[in-house]
Amino acid sequence: VQNQSNLSFESLGEHEFKNVPRPVPLFRVTGAAESPRPLSLPQRLGIRSPARWLTAAVVVLGLIGVGVGLRYQLTEPPPIRSIAVLPLENLSGDPEQEYFADGMTEAVISEFARIGSLRVISRTTVMRYKHSEKSLPEIARELNVDAVIEGTVFREGPRVRIGTQLIDARSDTHIWAKRFDRELSGVLALQSDVARAVAAQIQLKLSPAEMAALANARPVDPRAHDAYLRGRYQLSNYTGPEGLRNAINSFERAIELQRDYAPAYVGLSRAHARTARAEGGSVPNWEAMPKARQAALAALKHDDLLGDAHAALGWVLTWHDWKWEQAEREVRLALDLSPGDPFVLEANAAYHSIMGNHDRAIDYAERSLARDPLELYRRQRLADTLLFARRYDRALAESRKIAELNPDSYLAYGFRAQVPLLKAGRFDEYVRTLNRAHELLPSPDAFAAATRAQLSYEESGIEGYHQFWYEFYVRAANRGAVNQPFFVAVAAARAGKTDAALDWLERAYEERSHWISVLAVTPEFDDIRGARRFQDLLRRIGFPED
Repeated sequence: VQNQSNLSFESLGEHEFKNVPRPVPLFRVTGAAESPRPLSLPQRLGIRSPARWLTAAVVVLGLIGVGVGLRYQLTEPPPIRSIAVLPLENLSGDPEQEYFADGMTEAVISEFARIGSLRVISRTTVMRYKHSEKSLPEIARELNVDAVIEGTVFREGPRVRIGTQLIDARSDTHIWAKRFDRELSGVLALQSDVARAVAAQIQLKLSPAEMAALANARPVDPRAHDAYLRGRYQLSNYTGPEGLRNAINSFERAIELQRDYAPAYVGLSRAHARTARAEGGSVPNWEAMPKARQAALAALKHDDLLGDAHAALGWVLTWHDWKWEQAEREVRLALDLSPGDPFVLEANAAYHSIMGNHDRAIDYAERSLARDPLELYRRQRLADTLLFARRYDRALAESRKIAELNPDSYLAYGFRAQVPLLKAGRFDEYVRTLNRAHELLPSPDAFAAATRAQLSYEESGIEGYHQFWYEFYVRAANRGAVNQPFFVAVAAARAGKTDAALDWLERAYEERSHWISVLAVTPEFDDIRGARRFQDLLRRIGFPED
């Protein structure tokens, strides 16, 4: 209630209040002989008729609404803690420069992955939205992110320019835009500039380690960087062994041009390691992994602040060298340096899964997948991790999600999908799944064998079916097929041939087959785990006795 004697409406700005009735005293004094008489509620509010009462009520409610609205507008929006960097648009007009635009997109994403408090979607997933006609809020909802960065990249002569804008996808509100322009030799610093600028805009608090990592940008030979981007593009888009060889050649070319270019060594390490675990295996583990180790060590020699370099070394130590303490140290360092990198998270998931730390492994695998939800290998890693933890229902569900994303992917029908069905005695589904896996293998022998295996199942049941595949795998291994000894051992165990399974596991150990590293946790050998030879093999690989 306003006191009329010392404060006027004019002093508050009468134009804002000209429709508001002036307040009156709460009591009326009529004369000395009369006692003060309490007024009715409408009279206390200065209202002497129903019409004015209604008007006052509307005004009061209106003022309340204005106050609530102002408070809402002045309230800060929820913080941004997850983003997607959409594929940078190539402004050069040259389709041959697409690798450069895509490579720069991936490089910028990698810079964001150094920030632990920010979840950034990986390159493999965001590339699905290249040239997409979906709105930004639609894309953000599908990726479950708060904000989206979209932009352009243009290279001309010795200079490169990136234009970026940050959009709050929850309200489709433009927050910030900036152009970054540098000499090609400073392109690594440019990538870090983008990450630091966005972090400042969304008020992320960076740790000293994160600030040091983002500031760790060194000059680079533009020709070496160009070859490196080609290699990343080829590694991300490879189809078959030839694609991996092309990536290896590009990374080696980058290293020839600049011997101390650490990111190129990381790419080379990851490409070599992938040849050992490609579908069917294109290079033996004992041949590919020492090359991967050498490249990872070279990367760390030139730059020990690269999280993915530590992860690449940890990967080799886990899947080939079996040096568990060193592997743990490397994957932990990788996580400290690049906590949001899906490959770093995957390396941690693999190590802890193999060591039997299943809850931690599942957490890392889920976090890796959350940053790369459309990448089939990330989902396969989660399915592996769940399988090794004996969480069969969830492992099968993840395999079926792979089939939904790509019905023709071998990953949807491999042993992650087979084992839960076999353990549950769902033999018809198990046979269909295993047959489909062989139909999708690049070998025509495997495709034809699936039909014959089905006949064996119909004639002799599950025992005859397992016997057929055991004999098939023995023939393949004797022809020198890569990584086959481990899978022959799996087939032998399924067929109930314990001695044969142990013999083939010995051979897989001698050849350092890629999958022998999971021997301590894979459910395929649960029935023979207590055998003395099996326990002796675990000790030689170096697993702790517990």
